Amino acid sequence: MDSKQPSSLDFTSLLHELTLKKWVKSILSEDWHGAAVASGKMAESSERFWKWLGLVNLSMTRLYRGEGAAALSLLEQAAKAYPDSEALCSKARATAAHVLLETGRPKEALEQARLAAMAQATLPYQEALFYLALAKARLGKSNDAERTAEELLRRSGAAGLSSEMARFHLLKGELALAGGRHSEAREDFQRAEAALPAVTSETPSQSLQVPVWYSRASCDLEAGDFGAAADGFERIVTSFSLHIDWPILYVRSFYLLGQIREKQSDDEGARTNYRRFVEFWKEGDLDHRWVQEAESKG
Repeated sequence: MDSKQPSSLDFTSLLHELTLKKWVKSILSEDWHGAAVASGKMAESSERFWKWLGLVNLSMTRLYRGEGAAALSLLEQAAKAYPDSEALCSKARATAAHVLLETGRPKEALEQARLAAMAQATLPYQEALFYLALAKARLGKSNDAERTAEELLRRSGAAGLSSEMARFHLLKGELALAGGRHSEAREDFQRAEAALPAVTSETPSQSLQVPVWYSRASCDLEAGDFGAAADGFERIVTSFSLHIDWPILYVRSFYLLGQIREKQSDDEGARTNYRRFVEFWKEGDLDHRWVQEAESKG
């Protein structure tokens, strides 16, 4: 038997792990106060990793409430909370790039992605390249975006991870969709989904299922295939723990389902989804026009 006594650090880590579980449980039960308290406790930690994670999780909590400005401020703090780790700094900035892209600020997203991509020796580098290419595409720099996609392909192949090849195909689909090439985009989104590992109880919340489903459903919606689009968004809103780290895509899926149900003359289904959307973002600063419309129809 090991007679070594546990240290105070062991107890501290255990407490943080329990707090993390409370945060996850609170997010899934939509207990926003509980989620804010749990992530706030981690953010106050004297241990830099837990402080970083607490700030990131607090930013996710804010996004579930539609508080984009607060979330970005917290991600900036997270990027600076663990300066000795290029990987964690890169991850925080890549997440910020995602938020900025989703809120129509590609120029700022480009800067965050460039900063994230400075950590070339870490796995988050592939994520940084993904957002770097998307930001370039949305700024009209399609050739630069394609070159960045080629670099992502090289890095993804070298990593030997199916999830990273899924990221590459997701990017190619997004670039095709931005160019109005719906058929090509759909094929790439299908390849991305095929490259993802099967969903199990141990699938991490940061896996790419939700963004792949969202992009494919958005493509189907643009192409007028409402049935396929509805199926995709339904997968997201019923995804349980897979959506934890994708609050913007998760919440917007309710609004888009409301739009689709309305087109399908399913008035009750539309109202239900519009109400759910408003429940999340009524008090926030994201998607004001969508919130106002959903309120009037829900």
